[in-house]
Amino acid sequence: MTADAPTVSILMASYNGARFLQAAIDSVLAQTHTAWELLIVDDASSDDSATLADHAALLDSRIQVFRHPTRGGPGAARNRALDAARGDWVAVMDADDLISPDRLERLLARAGADAARIVADNQELFWEDPPKRSLYLTAEALPAPAWIDLRDFIACEAGGVKLPPLGYLKPLINRALIEAIGLRYDPRLPIGEDYDFLARLLAGGERLRLDPAAMYRYRRHAGSISHRAPQQALTALLAADDRFRADHAQLSAPVVRALTARRASLATLLAWERFAAHLKRREVGAALAVLAGRPALMSKFAEPLAARLSRLRARA
Repeated sequence: MTADAPTVSILMASYNGARFLQAAIDSVLAQTHTAWELLIVDDASSDDSATLADHAALLDSRIQVFRHPTRGGPGAARNRALDAARGDWVAVMDADDLISPDRLERLLARAGADAARIVADNQELFWEDPPKRSLYLTAEALPAPAWIDLRDFIACEAGGVKLPPLGYLKPLINRALIEAIGLRYDPRLPIGEDYDFLARLLAGGERLRLDPAAMYRYRRHAGSISHRAPQQALTALLAADDRFRADHAQLSAPVVRALTARRASLATLLAWERFAAHLKRREVGAALAVLAGRPALMSKFAEPLAARLSRLRARA
């Protein structure tokens, strides 16, 4: 590491996000910890995102811009930035989100105080139309800083603990930890690449230090992709889980149970997507066949159906 190298490398994948990109960049520029570099990878945007990023780089030498000629997805874009990273720490930030001015400073302090090589904070979810805000991790779920191991991290994905899925968080990670195993994001995953990346880090015995302070602001809008799970994305997640288990044959029994529960949950979601797709196409027979092959779907289907029948009875 050279004398002028940054402490933190911020990886930002950008695709058609011109509407929000400048605000995201401004929130990085406002950091109280100034020894950072912002690595923006434009993933073949068709709007003005790349031009806007180039202009920001002209104004501040800590910002670098890379362009993909064809779209590779968030994993490939982050890998491009990770390959260029020089900082001791790596932070991921989406191009439509915001971070509080003291976020980097406080996460670095948390890492130092707790001797943690992976730290993450809470998120404030916010909507602009109509305006709305909420905390992702409630005070009841996370009243104080906590350590999260691989079993807990996976169990969150299947509802096995009181915390919601933690794969949405944007941790600060010691880059030496990443490079020690040569880890990169899986470009085959259209969603869930953050979960897969962090799970592979934790599989080596590392733990995540989770801070309840909400310093990352996660923007929810119509163009967000991380909360959508179409059939293709769910199939890719199931395949990634299979690869994870194949790559880590010596997992403990509690971790294997958590993985099994997560896989069952993903399989149920995939069956639900197939069921809903058949219904939209009025393929009733095919929809009922999916329902018959996945009894767990009955409970998911029964509740909205019962509510609808109740409304019909009330009207009658």
